[in-house]
This record gives sequence, C-alpha cells and structure tokens, in this order.
Amino acid sequence: MTADRLDEAGLLGLLQLTSPSLPVGAFAWSQGLEAAVDKGWITAETDAVHWVDGVVTHGLARLEVPVLLRVHECLVTREFDHAGAWNRWLLACRETRELWEEDSHIGAALGRLLTSLEAPVMVDWLGHHGRAPLSYAAAFALAAVHLALPARTAALGYLWAYCENQAAALIKLGVLGQTGAQRLLGCLHEPIRNGLRSGLALSDADLGVSLSGLALASAHHETQHSRLFRS
Repeated sequence: MTADRLDEAGLLGLLQLTSPSLPVGAFAWSQGLEAAVDKGWITAETDAVHWVDGVVTHGLARLEVPVLLRVHECLVTREFDHAGAWNRWLLACRETRELWEEDSHIGAALGRLLTSLEAPVMVDWLGHHGRAPLSYAAAFALAAVHLALPARTAALGYLWAYCENQAAALIKLGVLGQTGAQRLLGCLHEPIRNGLRSGLALSDADLGVSLSGLALASAHHETQHSRLFRS
C-alpha cells in the first residue's frame, strides 16, 4: 500500500477515520465560523467557499498539515519525544482560548477513543506524555499510524474532515442547504490537493501562520450572546 494507491483495507481505514460518526465531538465546534456568519462576513455560498478555501490554503496547509506529517514520521520511527515537541508547538500556535480548547478537546476525544481501542501507539504515547494536552492533528497522526495509513493519506483525510465539518456547520447556521454544501465540498477538492502539496514541501523554518480574520472571528465568538457552537 502506498500513499497514492490504497488497498481496500487502507481505504476502509481512511473512511473510518474521516467519518462524521467518529466520536470526537467535532460537530460541536465551528472554528470561528459561527461568529463570521453572525458578523455578516459570510452571507452566501460564494463567501463560504472563499472562507474555507482561505483557511485550507493559507492556514492548514502551512501549519496543521506539515505538523501532522512530522508527527506521523516521528511515531513511525518511535521518536515520541520529538513528536510531543511538535504537538506542543502546534497547540502554542493557537491564537485564542476557544481555538486552543477546540483543538485540545477534539484531540483528547480521539486519544480516548484510541485508548479504548487499545491502540499500541497510543499506549506508547501515554507512556511518554501522560495526559498532557493533545492536538487534533497529533491525535489524527496517532490514529493513522494505528490504522497503518501513510502520512500523505492521513493528511489528505485530515483536510477533508475539516472541510466536511465546516460544510455541516454552514448547514446548521442556515447559510447553505444540502445541495449548496455539496457544491462547496466540490469546489474544495483542488484547494485540498494543493494544500497537501504545499504542506509536503515546507521546511521546518517555513511553518507557521496567522489568519487574522479567523482569530478575530474566534475572539468575537467568545462573547457572542447566542451560540450554536462552542467555537
């Protein structure tokens, strides 16, 4: 099995890891999207495409994806201390309390699932890092190693899971209908693929990003009066 040609077992593992039914609670978070809608920054399908595309292209591709790839590599080579350092660095990049909580809560939920499944790589992780905060990207890498998924495939799945969650949030917020959400996801195929290629090409010194609009939306959401989502 290679990163580009999954066998049936690998494909099923990827589908399981990216399924909306994965019990990590991602449906409860919008990553600032709810505040962007409340402020009128996103009012239509074109706005939604632009927003999610921007986060994938200028955010996830430069931060979460390369970190996930590095954590995956460290786990395969059993460099748990190095993997833990990348996990801590990623969490330190969160610009608001809500973004940090979203990342660490979803990561912790996926970690608990792996623990309940008695994943050997999770047992080793806990042996090195205990119950220290776990980012979603690092937890995703742990799950990918447990399922024997290549790093590139895992990163592609991570990007897809993010986009699908954003589409679901936009439906709940009344910006998109079911058909509009499918158009949105269709428009994001190319940004996802480009984001993966960009993330693969970055050196350690090139990592890092600051999305001011996302940070402002998240900060506004912390004091938003009426909310559907936790972020």
